[in-house]
Amino acid sequence: MKNKVLNLLCITSFLGIMVACNNEVEKKTITYYYNDPENTVYQTQQLAVNEGLIEPEEPNRKDLVFDGWYLDKEGKNAFEGFNKPITEDLTLYASWYDYDDLEDYEKIQKFIDKLQSAEGNVSAVTQRISGTQRYYTPVDYLFPIGETQTYHRYEDILTVDKYSLEDAKEVLYEQQQFFYDQDNFYSLTKDIENSGRDDAKVTSKYNKNKVETFLNIGFTQMSFACLRTVLDVAENGASHTQQIYDISGLNYTDFSLTDNSYEFSFDYIQDDYSEELGAYVTQVFQYEVGVSFLNKKISRSNVREKYIFAIDDEAWQVADTYVKSEYTITDKYEAYSGTRFNPDDFPVQTAS
Repeated sequence: MKNKVLNLLCITSFLGIMVACNNEVEKKTITYYYNDPENTVYQTQQLAVNEGLIEPEEPNRKDLVFDGWYLDKEGKNAFEGFNKPITEDLTLYASWYDYDDLEDYEKIQKFIDKLQSAEGNVSAVTQRISGTQRYYTPVDYLFPIGETQTYHRYEDILTVDKYSLEDAKEVLYEQQQFFYDQDNFYSLTKDIENSGRDDAKVTSKYNKNKVETFLNIGFTQMSFACLRTVLDVAENGASHTQQIYDISGLNYTDFSLTDNSYEFSFDYIQDDYSEELGAYVTQVFQYEVGVSFLNKKISRSNVREKYIFAIDDEAWQVADTYVKSEYTITDKYEAYSGTRFNPDDFPVQTAS
């Protein structure tokens, strides 16, 4: 009897092992190579058979532009199996071409795209602004700049609090709110110092893409209107008498989002003849920028902007400004819970 029990236990255990083996999920391995001289592996994935294959983040190599994944090192057979069921082990190779083959506007756009991919959903920004402005005419006058601006993005509005520095203390002097309905996009300002409110103003007709762009408080939207001007010049040609730019510091292949930080710079000069002044007006913009990454997202940035305004090569205004920003990333924007500036309380004006 004892032997029968033991035999029964052995048979049961064996069957259990067989069932477990039969239930084991079959997996396939996908190996991605940089396709560099060292034959370096970029990434490996293991997926269950018939599971959909998701394309990994683009690899990065200095002075080379990624051109897709291929089944061969020579880049002749493009892989077209992403988002399709995987049925076999795969070896894929990155294809590349030279960075200098890009047009200038393509270099700028890829640089912006890479920075924007590191913005995430920014729900709040604190900017600390310092520096100096100098006016040479009609009198030589130098004054310091010192203020803090805090931005909060909610599901459908953006609020801005502005503080000046008085006796080394931050003093709230102005609040702004941007909001929209299904017809218009509005702006409203509250002057704290004078206890007054401006009328609600329609800044544009409602357009979802424009609204999302305007409410975006990510790094590139907040800091680089000038860079987008340079992009337009590079892509569409000069719209002013003379426009010169230096983008040698904007090589997007120089950095990876896995880095801790990255520094870059660019310059832009705009020169126009003014019929009203009867002289040439020149504006010079010089940027020195540093960004810090946390979990592949921009967490801090330091921007130094040097600005010169000149008439017939004589400087009239020179500004040297530092903007230090800290960004809060969220998965979902909050619903607004504070006291909203109610546009119904004010006569609505159209944008001038």
